[in-house]
Amino acid sequence: MTSFNYLRDSSSFLEAFSFNGGIDATSSLLFVGMFFGGLVALVFGDITGRRSLLLSSLLLSSLASGLAVFSPSILVFNALRLLNGLAVGAMIPPVFAICNEASPDESRGRNVNHVCWFFLYGSVYISLVAYNIFERTGEDDWRLFQFFTALPSIVALALVNVYVKETRPTQPNIKLVPLCKTLTGHVQQLYSPPLTTRTTVLQLIFLCLSFSSFGLMSLITPLFEEVGIHNAYMLTVVFNSAGMLGNILSFVTIDRYSRITLLALFLFLSFASSILFAFVTGPLPIVLAASLFQIFTTASWNCLGTVGCEQFPSWTIRTSGYAICSATGRGGAFIAQFVNGYFLKTSPTALLVFDGVVLLIGAVSAFAGLDNIKLTEDAAIEEDEKEALMDFVQER
Repeated sequence: MTSFNYLRDSSSFLEAFSFNGGIDATSSLLFVGMFFGGLVALVFGDITGRRSLLLSSLLLSSLASGLAVFSPSILVFNALRLLNGLAVGAMIPPVFAICNEASPDESRGRNVNHVCWFFLYGSVYISLVAYNIFERTGEDDWRLFQFFTALPSIVALALVNVYVKETRPTQPNIKLVPLCKTLTGHVQQLYSPPLTTRTTVLQLIFLCLSFSSFGLMSLITPLFEEVGIHNAYMLTVVFNSAGMLGNILSFVTIDRYSRITLLALFLFLSFASSILFAFVTGPLPIVLAASLFQIFTTASWNCLGTVGCEQFPSWTIRTSGYAICSATGRGGAFIAQFVNGYFLKTSPTALLVFDGVVLLIGAVSAFAGLDNIKLTEDAAIEEDEKEALMDFVQER
C-alpha cells in the first residue's frame, strides 16, 4: 500500500511516463480500488466464504502487481493500480474475520496482533527494497522495484491455498436475486439497533485513522525531504521499523485491558505525536517524533483489527460489517492523497496538525461511542445461525 511513496520520487518512473502533474491522482487510485474492494467484501464475504474471497483477492493482486512491471503507459499502470487496490480492499476483511473466528477468546487480541505485524513487515520490506534500488545503488529502476512489490502477494497466495481453512459455512450456488436480498438484509442489520451506533462510529474511526496514517505514510519520504532531512530513504526504513514497538505495545496490553480504552488511548497518543512532529526542529527530533507517530498508529490499527470484528457478534454479518468500515477508511485515505498533497507543497506543519486533529476525533469517537463486547457474547445470533455454525464445526 505504501510502495507509491517511493515511485513518486523516482526519476525513472516520472521520465518513463512523462509526468507533468497528476501524481496525487495516480497515488489515490489504489485507495479508490480499496474502497470498491471493501464493497466487494461486503457483498461476498459472508456469503461465498472468507477463504474463497481471500484467495481470489490474492490472485488478482498478484496479477495486477506483476503485470504493472511491464506497463507501456501511465494509463495501463493506473488501471492495474486500481485493480490491485480492488484486490487489497477485498482481502483485508476476510483476513481479520478468519483470524478472529479461528482464535480462542483469551488469546484473540494477540493472534490478531500477529497478523497485523505483517503489515509492518511489508512496509519495512518495501522501504529496504526502495533504499537499495533508489538510494544505495543509485540504479533508480522503477520496474525492478515494482517486481519486488509483487512478490509478497504471490507468496501469500501459495501459503493461504495450502494452510488456511474456511472458518464459517458458505452459501453455495447463490443466484442474483437471493444475493441482492441477502446483501440488503446485511446492510439493514448493520444500520439497525443495536448495531447502528457501532457501525457508524467504527466507520468514523476507520476514516480518521486511514486518513491520517495512510495519508502520512504515503508521503513520508517526500515529507522528510521537504523539511530538509537528508538520507530520506534510509530514514523511511527507520520510520517503518518503529512500528515494531507499536506491535509489542499492543501485543502485551490488548488481552489484559479494555480494548476500547486502549484504542482510544493509542489514537490520542497518535494525535499528540503528530502535533509534536509538526513543531519540532532538527533531524533527530523530527525522526523521533515521526517514529512515535508510527508506533502509536500501528498500535491503534492492531486494536482496531480486533475491535472491528468484535463489534459485530453475528458471524453472518461480521465480514460485511468490517468491509463497510474498511471501505469508509479507504475513502478517507483517498481524500488524504489530495489534502496532504496540497499541504505538503504549502505547509508541512499544517499537514501534520490537520492529521493530528483528525486522529483526535477518532479517539473521542472510540471512547464515547463503542461498547466493550467480545465474540462470545452472541446474544444477537439467532438460533438457526447457531445450529448452522455447530453443524459446520462438527463437519470440520
